[in-house]
Amino acid sequence: MKKAPRRTTQLLKTHRLRTCIVMLSLVTLAVPANICAQEDSEGWSVGTLDISGLKWGKQTRRIRIANNSDDYRFLAVECETRSVKAGFVNPRVTRSNYIIFPGQEGEVRVTIDVPESFSKVIVKFGLYDVVDTLDDLALGEKLYEIEETVDVTFPETLEPYLSLKLRPGGALRYNETLSDDLQLALNLLLIQGKSAITISEIIGLQPEYVSHLIRLLTEEGLVTAPSGWTRSALVAIEKLPFSSLDSLVAQTTAHMSETITNSVKDYQKLHKELIADGTVAAYGDQAVEGTGILHHLYPVISGIVLWERLGSTFLGSDDGPVQLMKQSSPCEYPAVGYGYILADPAAEDGRAYFHFDTKRQRKIFGLGGGKLACYEPSAGSRSPNYKVVAGKRPILYLVDEARVDKLFNVLIKPLEPLRDSFESESKNIFNRSKAKFTNAHRLWLWNRLTTQVIDALIKDGVIEDHNRNYFTWKSDE
Repeated sequence: MKKAPRRTTQLLKTHRLRTCIVMLSLVTLAVPANICAQEDSEGWSVGTLDISGLKWGKQTRRIRIANNSDDYRFLAVECETRSVKAGFVNPRVTRSNYIIFPGQEGEVRVTIDVPESFSKVIVKFGLYDVVDTLDDLALGEKLYEIEETVDVTFPETLEPYLSLKLRPGGALRYNETLSDDLQLALNLLLIQGKSAITISEIIGLQPEYVSHLIRLLTEEGLVTAPSGWTRSALVAIEKLPFSSLDSLVAQTTAHMSETITNSVKDYQKLHKELIADGTVAAYGDQAVEGTGILHHLYPVISGIVLWERLGSTFLGSDDGPVQLMKQSSPCEYPAVGYGYILADPAAEDGRAYFHFDTKRQRKIFGLGGGKLACYEPSAGSRSPNYKVVAGKRPILYLVDEARVDKLFNVLIKPLEPLRDSFESESKNIFNRSKAKFTNAHRLWLWNRLTTQVIDALIKDGVIEDHNRNYFTWKSDE
């Protein structure tokens, strides 16, 4: 046997010490009929990967590989899948590592984890020649790649749910647990009162696996089991007179945007007077002064007026800002009664995000253009478990309520009758359709309304477009 070059020997010693490396041998099989070997690429011969006929969940495919060199080689195999459905942002990624001996030929296994989605799926596969299997794959040589959009086979019993266009609502669109249609359908079936056995028959999976999925949802707080009866903690936005609600939202949007446009003139006049007599900050960059935020109409109108003040009352909080998420983080699940999924193609959703961080007493607002990322903080860390990864990093404004409320009320007071009328008319529509008007329905409607109001104000030039940013503020106590 030919002795391995010195560099290869050193690499092998290094890799033997890395217990985290997955050492897998090649499967020596005949070349399948649909595999066509590619020309030699820096000592490699590579076949093609067949991704036809994919189904939900994990499955194994193989790709032919040959090391034509006299050296030991290290191979990384990565496959990423993602639903093309709007609102599903979390990909599924599998990766395995191989050591290929000089002259060795065979097939490597490729694990493809297909999301349980009713839509097409994007499959992105890469085969990399690497020096160290722990390296970033961008450092390796790409031997072969695929990026295709494919159809996926799912149980025929679920076809009726395809027409519902199930979607996670509000902040749940970034929730990993609800990142596929199966989990959404499971929640909907639980909302409808179906048992685990009945659900297993509908979705075509074993009862044991359905029970496993329900246990996972229970651990996350998305499913509860009062008196032993399992039910979803979410509300389905479905079977409503959407045309009537659409008309109400459109009518209220027009009235609110017109009222705000007129009130802004009075706001700006009073603001100048207060600047002149030294009551409030003269410049908007004085974020910690207590009144600097008054110079920024976008967070004042969208975050403070529409959500912290008017919205909290509409959503059932008479004592300070409403808490829409559990505990103190936007990465937690919705507070009881506020989570919802959209289960009707006619159900449109808003893009607004409001959160009251009770731990740090901060309010956060954004309109969907930016993105919050969740992560696990280090042990003992007092830092939050979220950060803004798209859009500008938010500036924290301190708000001296004793000095700013006079100006805020110029905007709030004219809107209160419109908010109350919107609530009353919404209740009437729900009562006529004999539907429950829950807190989740309130949040869904307020989300829709405020999103359209903010968009209208931006379009009319009343406020600047900061939809890609998040804003944070807290009381200056």
